[in-house]
Amino acid sequence: MVDRRDDYIRPRGYYDNKGNLLNVGFDVINGLPAEVAAKVSQTGFDEHVGTDVTDTDGVHGLEIVTGTWTPEYTPATGAFTEITYHVSRRAYYYKIGNLCFIQGFIRTMSLDVGTASGNLSITGLPFAETQFSVIGVIANTSWTTAPVVLLATSSKLDVYRTLATQAQVTDMATGENKNSLSFSGVYRTA
Repeated sequence: MVDRRDDYIRPRGYYDNKGNLLNVGFDVINGLPAEVAAKVSQTGFDEHVGTDVTDTDGVHGLEIVTGTWTPEYTPATGAFTEITYHVSRRAYYYKIGNLCFIQGFIRTMSLDVGTASGNLSITGLPFAETQFSVIGVIANTSWTTAPVVLLATSSKLDVYRTLATQAQVTDMATGENKNSLSFSGVYRTA
């Protein structure tokens, strides 16, 4: 087991060349700054310290889980006759306690709508969502009507073309290299 009593988390942001925030993350730093260590010692928290970052009985009381998941476009009704995804489709998660940080990319290479209709969602979330959460769309390209935001609901991301209007299957474009979304955000889990 690894002693993590001196580790702390430092938030960080990623910005574009215009100063716009693109994504947020954090680093686990080994060794508390002196002013933080002094405060921890005064509180008595250092008397009960977890021996590993996954020790849920530790002072932090948080379990940390990381991994990948596979995002898929899913219609409200019917089914796509054919949908082929770009080889770079990917998504990652970092769950700390009941907060799940996600980021991903999805793009279609070919699409035959078939009987698919209605609202459009992205399925495959690694954990069910328990509270309304907004997931940011970082980039969107090659749509008939491009989405602007994703809302985490239950175990999926509902795709929205405006803040009030959910995207429809008819908003998707057919052809090669279409329906591209890069997304990032955090949602609350059980």
